[in-house]
Amino acid sequence: MLATLPVEEVRVGIADLGMGRGPQGSVVTHALGSCIGVFAWHPVTKLGACLHYMLPKNPGEGTPYKYADSGIPLLIRSVVQSRREARKLRIVATGGANMQRDVELFRIGKRNIAALRALMWRHGLVLAAEDLGGCSPRTARLDLSNGQVTVQSGSQTLVL
Repeated sequence: MLATLPVEEVRVGIADLGMGRGPQGSVVTHALGSCIGVFAWHPVTKLGACLHYMLPKNPGEGTPYKYADSGIPLLIRSVVQSRREARKLRIVATGGANMQRDVELFRIGKRNIAALRALMWRHGLVLAAEDLGGCSPRTARLDLSNGQVTVQSGSQTLVL
């Protein structure tokens, strides 16, 4: 019989949701350009999750994790079961960059940020920290022991 070792790092791809439980390890997502990574962490259970969504509104097709309006409620429900418990979550968001600086036609990053803010308000939730906008891609990692999110963008590191 093989022994099962705890997973040290859960990787979340584009249009995906991943979760892990502390007290060790992390949940990480890469390639956050105009996409947004939303992290939710419960301070008592040490359960944490990340949603990496691409677009604001689900047209009713494809994976629900690709869209803010269908993915964010699933993110919250993956960590807590009740609305009351959701208020205890530490929620952090990063991404939403304008990756095509000279093309304002689509403004996907800005639309993703607007959708995030509207959904947080609608669900009565508050972001504990954020690193949104700009013009650079990011990698973000949730530390499951303490709920901190470390954001790497080029040579800069930010701890949220």
